[in-house]
Amino acid sequence: MPTTNGRHGAEAVYRIAIVGSPPVAAAAWARRRLQPMKAGRSRLMEDPPHAIIVDLATGGRSDLEFAWRAHDDADVPLLFLWPGAPSDDVVELLHQGAEDVITESLSGDVVAARVSAVIRRTAARRRGARRKVSWGDTTVDLDSRGVCSPRGRWSLSRTEHALLLALLRAQGRTSNQQELIAAIWGGFSRGSAHNLRRCVKHLREKIEVHPSQPSLLVNVWGVGYRLLEPGSEARTGPELDVQTLNPRATRSRADTREIGA
Repeated sequence: MPTTNGRHGAEAVYRIAIVGSPPVAAAAWARRRLQPMKAGRSRLMEDPPHAIIVDLATGGRSDLEFAWRAHDDADVPLLFLWPGAPSDDVVELLHQGAEDVITESLSGDVVAARVSAVIRRTAARRRGARRKVSWGDTTVDLDSRGVCSPRGRWSLSRTEHALLLALLRAQGRTSNQQELIAAIWGGFSRGSAHNLRRCVKHLREKIEVHPSQPSLLVNVWGVGYRLLEPGSEARTGPELDVQTLNPRATRSRADTREIGA
């Protein structure tokens, strides 16, 4: 959480993750109360930063994919540095959900100031609207990972949370096993059908009224798993912006090209 010492939060300290090597000195970040994080990807997903800054000139493809995943799954603001970017690509990145695309060759202090402004704006927005989904008397807070059901109160693990988000993004369609494994573990070797079944079992124990007879998260034999969409009784209204859970419908050329090529 940011710490505040000054008026209107002017002295708040925000954590940022940096992808690539943007031409911004550490002192410039510090002057804007921005603290670059040094942590592995799993840690960043468990404790998301307040923003991710991607330098498209030096970041790698896998880093870019991770940044979009953090944006989609953890609602982390995403900013791009891309001096001289074609206007069509800038429009596409903004359409996909980027908070800002900095196309000018600016000083480190100006870049840091723009990042700080985005964080303050999005932090206020995120405080005002928590994302929740409900099925009858079972409600999941997607921000805190808390579950309240007739069987009790629970907290979702990182893998259970990632599985739930992947199933919600499918919006009622069946997701195959490999799709879910990639969404949870990123395709790494520890992801397997066996581990997926364990994860499904644990999620059912927290969201189902009768886990041994699931009605929300069901098997589709020979294909994978399907999650019942929150219905009219789910109070999804302003609590859940479904668009924030959907994968981007289109990919910009910045996504498909080799970064730095």
